[in-house]
Amino acid sequence: MSESSVTKLNATEARQLGAYLRSKRAPSGSLSLNGLKGYLFAVCACPQSTPSEQWLPAIFAGEMPSFADKDQTILPLIDQLMRHTQQEVNNAEYKLPANCSFKKDDIESNFLAGSALHEWSAGFTLALQANIESWRSFADSDAELKQELLSLWSYLTFFGNREAAAQSAKDNKAEDFARFAYETRQQLTTVIKQYAAHAVQRQGQSTTAENQSVENTDEGLDAVDKLLARAAQASSSAEVVELATEALAIDPERVDTLLLLARYTAKNVTDYITKLRVAVITGEKNLGDAFFDQHSGNFGSQTQSLDYLEALSSLANAYIMDKQIEEGIATYERCLSLNNDDQHANRYSLINLYLGQQAIDKAEQLLGRYPDDDSAFFNYSRTLLSFMRHGNNSDSRKLKKAAIKSNKYVAKYLSGRNKVAKQIPQQFTRGDRDEAMIYCFETQSTWRKAAGSIPWLLKK
Repeated sequence: MSESSVTKLNATEARQLGAYLRSKRAPSGSLSLNGLKGYLFAVCACPQSTPSEQWLPAIFAGEMPSFADKDQTILPLIDQLMRHTQQEVNNAEYKLPANCSFKKDDIESNFLAGSALHEWSAGFTLALQANIESWRSFADSDAELKQELLSLWSYLTFFGNREAAAQSAKDNKAEDFARFAYETRQQLTTVIKQYAAHAVQRQGQSTTAENQSVENTDEGLDAVDKLLARAAQASSSAEVVELATEALAIDPERVDTLLLLARYTAKNVTDYITKLRVAVITGEKNLGDAFFDQHSGNFGSQTQSLDYLEALSSLANAYIMDKQIEEGIATYERCLSLNNDDQHANRYSLINLYLGQQAIDKAEQLLGRYPDDDSAFFNYSRTLLSFMRHGNNSDSRKLKKAAIKSNKYVAKYLSGRNKVAKQIPQQFTRGDRDEAMIYCFETQSTWRKAAGSIPWLLKK
């Protein structure tokens, strides 16, 4: 696959990779997805190409995992992310991930696990430390370049270590650490461009991602993939539709093409549902009964079923948008029966629907399927379920305490003391206000149905 052909991980692939890295199947100490992105940026910007057998194990804390059958797509996904990162570095297009936001109201949280900014910076630092000799050799004879690199590193590694950040502020005679940290984050966009420029200068524009690829394949994309890749970069909806329509004419059975057209051409939610049903039926036909029998429960780890899962999850969401609650619940249940790992996070929508319909037993069963899910979404669902079932007993209070610990902002948004933004955030970091707004946007009506639940939640 040539450098110009390397496409960005789509949302489903990114969720799958991120979920694996967070799971117990990955070795303890493995990088998070944000950490991996920072790590790969540092590897790709290194002045000396690094073989995959050197940079790959560090992602998993030095211990290469034995991938189960359902995780066989993980290395190819890392490879694709690596090659796409290299392409962005070579083309001076690399940017800090969009979710690496700076929390002004809680400075210390920017240096804690769970902060995308911290994890990216820590991942970068890990790769830098492993390749520091390459940089020293590269800059050894140029004192000015060496000083510039030291300055750039101080920005790029700043949020990876709180003590080092404090020392950096001290070295710069900064009296206000919070302001210094904020200004450091503001400079990162420029710093990343400058840093990547050194890699381009050394490697030249002809350097390709295959130099560090896990798989090193020169297979080109087929015609449909090329059209969809262009659609992903299109500047207008009309261009997306034109390219997707052309792709569909070549292969009418491509679920990802049908899904794309459904999203861009649906006239209303009813039309959207109709088009999504076509995508789902097509996916079922493509996969066949034998595939369903063999892989049911593990669809998220099978590359060929990812687009089908995306279409099925989108259909469930569309049913709920159209107030077809029973159909939505049944479709969410279908998603979870096919994909236990639930990279689409359908369980969060489903638990809220169960609670809203007073389906207490089903809610309890669903929560029991994911006992290790410590997200605010599930912690608050456990709390509400306990309150609905037992009222203000000791178990309910214990669960409330755990929920508040996972996100302290939820109660104020549920009560209306804090207003949910008109434009709901698309990304969040665990424990932040964005997570609270997303949760409350989806669940506020459910909490209000449970008489006394919100005042009880607010009570100290």
